[in-house]
Amino acid sequence: MDITDFLKLPFAKSFTLLAGEHGTHHQITGVNILDNPKASDWLSPGELIVTSGYFFSESPEALERFLTHFHRLNIAGICIKPQIYLTPLPKALIERCNELAIPLIEIPYGIAFSKILNTVMNLLSNESNEANQMALDFSSDLLEAGLKGDGFTEVQHKLETLLGNPLIITNQDWSLLVEHVDEAFLPYIQKIRIKCTFKKKHLIRYHPI
Repeated sequence: MDITDFLKLPFAKSFTLLAGEHGTHHQITGVNILDNPKASDWLSPGELIVTSGYFFSESPEALERFLTHFHRLNIAGICIKPQIYLTPLPKALIERCNELAIPLIEIPYGIAFSKILNTVMNLLSNESNEANQMALDFSSDLLEAGLKGDGFTEVQHKLETLLGNPLIITNQDWSLLVEHVDEAFLPYIQKIRIKCTFKKKHLIRYHPI
């Protein structure tokens, strides 16, 4: 899930992206509710920060210090409820978020921080479960192919299906272990054939001399 996906969630319809539009592709790895300035040391890369912005109100130097730290840590973005401590929002906050490509999202006063945290974390958990299941299914398919003796061609086919890209399988001296070679690899095979790293029969099959 990235910031764009987050802003499309039903409960986020009333949210406003104030700055950092160029960072909306940032992937969200978690959510952290932050209002204790010292707690910024406990953040992890990719987290979405949810805050009232209290620590931004201390001084212009504090604002710059926190934003620089967030940028270095690659946080996903900042959800801020400014009505308590930051009305109006400091111009410097918006400008620096734009410069650093940190999405700054204003959330309405009535939205509970816990709702954002629980909703996003549940969605991330579901994504993780789906990815784990896909990995298990794929491992099972490969094991089944090995037990059946289907060979590298079947493994190649399953990997290409999973990755959505063509591939070749070779041994340590770059000899091909599969019968089928996608056209995308033919220029490469043609280029290195003089080095005799691929079996001659494959070269003749695809590039008759």
